[in-house]
Amino acid sequence: DPLKDLQPVGLVAVVPNVLVVSATSPYKSVKDLLAAMRANPGGVKYGSSGIGSTQHIVGEAFNLATRTKAIHVPYKGSAQAHIDIIGGQVEMMFDTTSSAMGQIKGGKFRPLAITTPQRSAELPDVPTLAEQGVGGADIQTWYAMYVTAGTPRPVVERLAAELSAALKLPDVAARIKGLGGEIQLMSPDQFAEMNRSEFERYGRLVKEAGIRPEGQ
Repeated sequence: DPLKDLQPVGLVAVVPNVLVVSATSPYKSVKDLLAAMRANPGGVKYGSSGIGSTQHIVGEAFNLATRTKAIHVPYKGSAQAHIDIIGGQVEMMFDTTSSAMGQIKGGKFRPLAITTPQRSAELPDVPTLAEQGVGGADIQTWYAMYVTAGTPRPVVERLAAELSAALKLPDVAARIKGLGGEIQLMSPDQFAEMNRSEFERYGRLVKEAGIRPEGQ
């Protein structure tokens, strides 16, 4: 049980997800993509780094929010999915900016939307889903530090302090920003509350979308 067996220490970074298509794709906007999905139900595919991944959950949240149905194609990691997006075998992907930025900057991916409430500082010209009329799919990927439940409180607080100090280092902040990430400093208690809220939110999405482990 991740809520009982792990002790949250602190949030490392929040990274937006970005809806991408191949640079050679005919889709220039979310509106174009939705028109194709509605004209040919089940004819559009989206890739992910695997069943139950954030990319998978964002894709299903998008389906629910737009009342459409893109078909999920799971891969063993984002890199494999990138190859098929570029090659045209799969039409789109909701990838983290940290993963997709290289392909975007290299001219291989066309970014259509950011899946967070605000635009990304690294992709300021890319509108959010909400700006394009899609609500309810604003999901971001975040990275955090945990320890085993039952770790003494002084140890947790020391780790949290060291994490906070590291995140304030200019080179660390610049590296995270360069990947499209945002640093949000939180105390262990503040992050524990966020962790619980996100756990419950994702649980509802997984249930509503009917996501099942592979083979079930």
